[in-house]
Amino acid sequence: MLVALFGNPCLTYPNLPMNSSPEELAVLAERMYEGTLRYYGGLGLAAPQVGINKRLFIVDFNSLNLIPPLTAWKSDIAHLVPPVSPNIEVFLNSEIIEHSEDTEEMEEGCLSFPELWLPIRRYKYIVLNYNNLLGIECVLDTRNYPEGSMLARVIQHEHDHTQGVLFLKRATKSQREKRLYILRMYRELYRNKWRQLPPTVITPDPLHVFANTGS
Repeated sequence: MLVALFGNPCLTYPNLPMNSSPEELAVLAERMYEGTLRYYGGLGLAAPQVGINKRLFIVDFNSLNLIPPLTAWKSDIAHLVPPVSPNIEVFLNSEIIEHSEDTEEMEEGCLSFPELWLPIRRYKYIVLNYNNLLGIECVLDTRNYPEGSMLARVIQHEHDHTQGVLFLKRATKSQREKRLYILRMYRELYRNKWRQLPPTVITPDPLHVFANTGS
């Protein structure tokens, strides 16, 4: 699956709730992970980045040296075809219900913005309400993980994608002028290198998108 680059409208379109079956979600999650996230490298990937305007994202817990929550339902997902990688967690219709008062600034990149890194300020920890691959409502508190601060950052980044918010909007005020300069240079650098996806990106069926993209 291709990654939509900056300038593709699917990155900022409104995103609909994801209500597909576990079998359909397994296909989508595996394609996002095996066919995209592992290929390009990265810690997470949101459905809008592959042209599917739904509130879904995946996080590669293995790359963070963590065990994903879905492992607890391993026996319940064994029947899914294709099998879902044990390295990832699939987050559906997520909502941040609590967060720290403290924030910290770190450099972030994004697969939709090749070679661009900006200092972004994020909450140190979050509590996330979401549905997993099986549709089970879950609550994830990043304070329960050894690398909770980094996990919180990755989840906030991907959650933003499902809200149509790009990490450029989170750049600190001190970076505002630098950000505008980078954007002008960035548009020039990648003017003819967008890996665009089909214009029809809002669909209730992710398999329909696969057919259109040839993935």
